Amino acid sequence: NSLGVMTHFGRRDPKGAIEHYERAVELQERLSIEQPDQPLFRSDLVSTWNNLAIAYRMTEQYQLARDTYGRVIDVRTEMLTSTPKDLDNVVQLASCLRNVGRLYQAWGQREETLNWYEQSIELLETLKERTGPDPRIRFQLARVWWDRAESLLALGRPAEAVVAWQKTHGYEDGDERDYVAMQLARTRALAGDHRTAADEAAKLLESGRLDSETIYDGGRTLALCRAALEDDEELTAEQRNALSGDYLDRTMAALAAAREADWFAEPEHVGQLDEESDFDSVRNEARFSTFRSGLRTK
Repeated sequence: NSLGVMTHFGRRDPKGAIEHYERAVELQERLSIEQPDQPLFRSDLVSTWNNLAIAYRMTEQYQLARDTYGRVIDVRTEMLTSTPKDLDNVVQLASCLRNVGRLYQAWGQREETLNWYEQSIELLETLKERTGPDPRIRFQLARVWWDRAESLLALGRPAEAVVAWQKTHGYEDGDERDYVAMQLARTRALAGDHRTAADEAAKLLESGRLDSETIYDGGRTLALCRAALEDDEELTAEQRNALSGDYLDRTMAALAAAREADWFAEPEHVGQLDEESDFDSVRNEARFSTFRSGLRTK
């Protein structure tokens, strides 16, 4: 298993790691059968199965990954029944349920993905109520709500994704809190709430603490706010025109700030301006075209 982990994560070679994991599983299964009174052997086996399942998923061997995750879930569920106070086991089971959701996402079965995320969230929320705040629980909840938000966006359900991003932000305690907040603002814009989205994006952009990617996402958010004006029936023509100009100004200011933060130093980041539909509402504006042309010669 250690060789597999080194190959998988150290050398970033999941395909090469599979052979090591499979050999470890063969040995650990034999030891678990021969010495059933040694829980460490079984625990090591479950850990190796989990790593093997991840490697299968990353090499697009989805059915093998699903079958292997199933073994992990069976054992950890059994352990949950026999040792319900084992916090680490519950957290690991919830993590595995989340990983199955990620597997189905990669597999293209998006609705099935949500089912597994919901199971993970339910288990973690129940555990949180019983044990109180714990960094491991909060971390897993932040990750699984994040995954759920992205899955809902992929399914074209931004209103539900807003709730998921709010949950993510509530649990996210690390360096990515501002990034999550910007994703929440962007998703609000996709859901049509352009005023709240623009206000939230503006506060983040004015904070002076954002990294270049989040600044760029601020530009995406504000461009989406401009697009959302078309469906806001409560606006008068005069209000719509005023907001359209305001959102264009803010979009271009955010893109200029992203350029100053060296986001566009990478050629693929420049190409995103051509590829991402978020910028469709400003793409035909002369200011955007001038900005884009200037990046080619920078």
